[in-house]
Amino acid sequence: MEQIMSQNLFGFLAEQAKEHQEVPRLKINLYRNYEVSAVAKAAMQLLGEGLPCRVECVMISDSYLMTHLGRTSTTLETKSDQDEFFQIMKGLTKEVSEAVLAGFPANIRPFVLADMPDGSTANAETAIENAAQMLAVGADAVKLEIFSNDRFDIVHALTEAGIPVISHLGYTPQNGENRSVGNSTDEAFELFAKARLARDAGSKGLVLERVNELVNQCLCRPSLHGVPSYSIFSGQADWGGQSLNVWDSIMKPDFKSQFFPDTATKTRADFPECYTEEALFASMYELMRQSIETSYPRSPVSKLLQSDLRQIICANPWREAAPASKARLRAA
Repeated sequence: MEQIMSQNLFGFLAEQAKEHQEVPRLKINLYRNYEVSAVAKAAMQLLGEGLPCRVECVMISDSYLMTHLGRTSTTLETKSDQDEFFQIMKGLTKEVSEAVLAGFPANIRPFVLADMPDGSTANAETAIENAAQMLAVGADAVKLEIFSNDRFDIVHALTEAGIPVISHLGYTPQNGENRSVGNSTDEAFELFAKARLARDAGSKGLVLERVNELVNQCLCRPSLHGVPSYSIFSGQADWGGQSLNVWDSIMKPDFKSQFFPDTATKTRADFPECYTEEALFASMYELMRQSIETSYPRSPVSKLLQSDLRQIICANPWREAAPASKARLRAA
C-alpha cells in the first residue's frame, strides 16, 4: 500500500508536468573554448534532427580545479591560492564568453554564468569587486554557493549592486558535507526555506545539487512566487532545467556510480589525448539527447519515509511571497 501511495504521488507530479510542457532547459558546465564549440555543434545537430534542444546556460565551473588541474576538491586553503585561481577563472570566463558569441547563433545563444570560486566572495565588498570583474569579461551572471545563512547577505549585496546572481543550494562542494540533501521532512522544509531566502535576497535562479528527487521536483514545480532552477545529481527535474557537465560526458569518475553518464568511457590516464573537440561533440550530442528524451539522469532510490511523502508533496515551497528584510536574513 505504501509503495502504491509513493507511485501515485510521483504520478501526480508527472501529470502536473504535462500541463506545463516546455522545451527541456539545459545548463552545460564547461571550461574552455573548444568545449563550447563541441556543445554548440551538438545543439545545432539535435535541432536539425527535430529534437527540442535548448541550451539555456553555459557555466564556467570551479570544478576546473578537479578536472583539468587534477586537484581533489574545489576548496582552496590559502589566500594566495584563492587569488591565483580567481584570475584563472576570470581568464576562462573571458575565453568561454567569446566562444559562446562565436559558436552559437544569436537566436539560440545561452547566457554565460561564472562560478565564483572559493574565497572570491568572502564578504560583500570582495564579492562585488570580483563579480564585477566576471561581468566585465563577458559573464551575464554569477553563481554563489550557499553553505551558511550569512551568504544570503552576500547575494543581497550583489543584487543591490546590479549583479545577477544564481544561488547554489543542496550539496555545496566548497564548504559542505559530501552527502545528498533533503532525505527527511526536516531537511526538505529547511531547503524550501533556504530557497525562499535566496529568492528574497534577489537570486534570479537556483542550482540544486544532490537533492532528493521528490524535493527537487517540488522546488521545480511552476509557481508565481518561485525562481527558475537547474538540477544536478538530483534525479529528473521535470519542470526545472538539467545541468550537464562536459567533462562527465566523456571521463569516468574514479569511483563506482550508476548516476554518472554512460557516455563516459575514458579515464584520467587518457587525458588530454582523448579530450578533443571531436570526441566531446560525440559524447555531448549523446548525453544531451538522453537528457532531452529523459533517459538521463537516472532516478535514485528515495531515502524518504513513505509517511513523509504526502506532507512534502502537498507543501508549497514558495508560500512566503513577501520579500525578506536584511535583518530577517541575518536572523535566519
